[in-house]
Amino acid sequence: MSELNDLSPERFPCPEDYDELLKKLRIMAGREERDIELYDFLIDQVTAQPTLQQREPGMITNRSVLGTNRDITRRNLEILEETYRELSGERLVPIIQDFRIPVSYRAGLERAVMNELQDAEIYRDMILGVPEGMLTDIAFRLYSNTMMNIDRLNFLLTRTSL
Repeated sequence: MSELNDLSPERFPCPEDYDELLKKLRIMAGREERDIELYDFLIDQVTAQPTLQQREPGMITNRSVLGTNRDITRRNLEILEETYRELSGERLVPIIQDFRIPVSYRAGLERAVMNELQDAEIYRDMILGVPEGMLTDIAFRLYSNTMMNIDRLNFLLTRTSL
């Protein structure tokens, strides 16, 4: 560990299985990278609607919702990288997750919901598995971001089925 890190018990009380936590952070970073790829795919599937946006400047488009989810997923990845570096003093190397191109836009939305639900479960377990302190706050932030992504995806699924 780096001497520059403040790993005081008050700031980062770590669970007993420290190595397992670091591995979980690497897995989640790989999952977040895969989700970014999926959001990029979905954004490419949605055509830009500039004429509609010009008529109604505050209009919520599928593209803007997907862009928001992608940006939040990128932020989750940054949080994972920062946390890993704080804990280990090393650069995080994600454990790569396979990305398969969905057969359709709707299938991609459904996969995104399922990916985010699985991520939320892992983040929830992290919240419950680490001692109170900074790591709990970080895991809660990741969990909350993921739950908001799920809400926006459900909005898009509802819009798609109408």
